[in-house]
Amino acid sequence: MSPRTLGLPRMHKEVGERRDFLPPLVAAAARAGYEVVLEAELGSGMGLTEADYRAAVPNLRVVATREEAWAQDVVVVLRSPEVEEFDALVRPGSTVVSMLHLPTRPRRVKKLRELGAHAVSLDSLMGDDGLRLVENTR
Repeated sequence: MSPRTLGLPRMHKEVGERRDFLPPLVAAAARAGYEVVLEAELGSGMGLTEADYRAAVPNLRVVATREEAWAQDVVVVLRSPEVEEFDALVRPGSTVVSMLHLPTRPRRVKKLRELGAHAVSLDSLMGDDGLRLVENTR
């Protein structure tokens, strides 16, 4: 069975975090057939509201907690949680899409395997030209 739900949790590590996914991305996921589940206040650091996301996806499901957003088939978040948080957040069989840095994080790789989760490491995605497609370009 192919994944049907997409969770978009907020990042919680830095106070005043401003990186989040925009309503057009959420709309594209819904058009692709996903039931999109947002953690409450996603986008608030950029001045976005739940109404902005609902304008893009009327049947959007907004959940109160981080754990509920992580309970979906596919979870996309820019910054990976700490390995110590995986047991509480990552559901066996789910797919985690994040900046996972798998080649340099053996504990993270081991824990994802133990949990039976699938991983897509954004920092490992390369274009046809061999260049990374996702970078932190401070």
